[in-house]
Amino acid sequence: MNFTRNIDLFLFLIMLAITHSSSQSTTAGDVITITKAINVAKPGCQSQCGNVTIPYPFGIGPGCFLGEWFEITCNTSFNPPRTQIGRLQLLEFTDYTFRLANKVASQCYDPFGNITEDNPVSTSLGWTSPFSFSQKNQFNLIGCDDFALFLGPLQANFTSGCIALCSKPEEVVNGSCSGVGCCQTSIPKALKYYDTSVGSMTNSNHTKIWSFDPCTYSFLGEKERFTFNGVSDFMDPNFRNRTMASVPMLVDWVVGNLSCSEARSAGMLACQANSECVDSDTGVPGYRCICNNGYQGQPYLEPGCQDINECEDPNNLCDGVCTNTPGNYTCSCQDGYVGDGLKSGRGCTKKNSEFPVIKFSLGKLILIYWPR
Repeated sequence: MNFTRNIDLFLFLIMLAITHSSSQSTTAGDVITITKAINVAKPGCQSQCGNVTIPYPFGIGPGCFLGEWFEITCNTSFNPPRTQIGRLQLLEFTDYTFRLANKVASQCYDPFGNITEDNPVSTSLGWTSPFSFSQKNQFNLIGCDDFALFLGPLQANFTSGCIALCSKPEEVVNGSCSGVGCCQTSIPKALKYYDTSVGSMTNSNHTKIWSFDPCTYSFLGEKERFTFNGVSDFMDPNFRNRTMASVPMLVDWVVGNLSCSEARSAGMLACQANSECVDSDTGVPGYRCICNNGYQGQPYLEPGCQDINECEDPNNLCDGVCTNTPGNYTCSCQDGYVGDGLKSGRGCTKKNSEFPVIKFSLGKLILIYWPR
């Protein structure tokens, strides 16, 4: 056991000496309009599995998805039915991403340092798939005498990890993951596979901290969905299950393996009316279709994106009359009012019912009000 731990630690320390750079993600925000389209799926195809709405290019059943990687299975042996892509449970689609149920690696000890639980985990999105783990995820380690290895596939030449240390509960700060009780690190672009395992940094195997930290955990998860709760996380016997249920993994998806110009030249561009093609920025070849400004809906299916009636939005900019136009809207004032019709501008004010007219007569200045 000690030999195995020392090998792991040696590899980990070598890993820390490896320098690698990873740019921050420029993936578009968490936009959810494609699942709200009138024609979310292809005609005659199932668009719902349990609580998950499934938008084309994904689909259930023959002829309902764009390509093999976009095939979805609705597993009705669960209640509610479980949406799966391959063997992975899918929780939600957005216009650029989907969320997967998480996996958490763990190792637990008894008061004498014996390992009572050891669960390494790995997740693969498929080496040739149009999917990759979003850089809006981060790798997390929770523990006080621990290291975690985070390995990518050999083809990616990626290795990372974390060390988390502390000797007493008072050292641990809620919400802080700077290496005391909690460590976090970023991941590179285009990551499609990872393997993570955890181990003790010392030969004591948590015996000196077991009273408040009997287990250690590591997982990949969406940054905005996880907050470290300090010692209460150490002591929570349900931490692993709770994290798997509340902290998903975010996956970027793109269409095809061509750029916009290449797909257009080949006559294979999937983007429909009132949409534009945007080249992938995920590190994986391909592109996305997005609705033009002022439009929303399903850019991958005919008749394409539909005009948004901004005048129905109470937060539009108009103070007067709102007129919807294709992809836009205008603001004006109703008859009898003047101004620019904007809440942030001059708005609309009522015209005077009378206005002064100046006339000259026999050298006298006479002010006459002329009725309109």
